[in-house]
Amino acid sequence: MPLTLAQAVGRARINVEEADLSGFVLTRDGTDYPLDLDALNRGGTVAADVYLKPGDRLHMPFNDRKQVYVIGEVLRPQALTFKTTDMSLTQALGRTGGLNPVTAKGGAVYVIRGMEDNSHKQATVYHLDAASPVAFTLADRFPLRPGDVVWVGPAGVTRWNRFLTQLLPLSGIISNAAAAQYNFDRGN
Repeated sequence: MPLTLAQAVGRARINVEEADLSGFVLTRDGTDYPLDLDALNRGGTVAADVYLKPGDRLHMPFNDRKQVYVIGEVLRPQALTFKTTDMSLTQALGRTGGLNPVTAKGGAVYVIRGMEDNSHKQATVYHLDAASPVAFTLADRFPLRPGDVVWVGPAGVTRWNRFLTQLLPLSGIISNAAAAQYNFDRGN
């Protein structure tokens, strides 16, 4: 009885947390056929209908190089690893705990998409005004790509607080120096 692609993947006991399900490659008669197992299986039983023949080779890469970086004012900034082809901006923000309710500026959510190839193109920046809950409907339809950087900017009060935090230690140093100079001038 012929073996199907789905049966071969099942027998291989692949760790789907570490596998790039969208980067699967079937090599048949010297030709590589990229197969997105995630997309194939979303609609039903397509992978179960692909029969393998003698000499076929299967390769599924690790997903350690396909990441999206979520940084800035989110609860858990981190690199998110892709294992499928359909991570949306909403999913990425959700996996990082969402926008920090204390420090984030909802109107300052950006996706920075760099160069996919070496064609010397400039990065493209997409802006989402997440101050409105309706914006997350758009974010749910915005697919991220490996290498994208999602940046959530700080609220105005957050920037001011950080400025003061950096300024206050400096003011203490200046105050201590002035007091030391005063004591030196008095001869103490």
